[in-house]
Amino acid sequence: MQTAAVLAAGIKGRIKFAQILLTSLALLFYNKITGITDAYK
Repeated sequence: MQTAAVLAAGIKGRIKFAQILLTSLALLFYNKITGITDAYK
C-alpha cells in the first residue's frame, strides 16, 4: 500500500515537472516569435 502511495507521489511530481518544463518552453518559444514579429514591424 505504501509503495503505491510513493509511486503516485512520484508520478504527480513528474507531471508537475513536465508542466513547468512545457510552460517555460512555450514562453520561450512565444517570446522568440514575438521578437521576430517585432523585428519585422
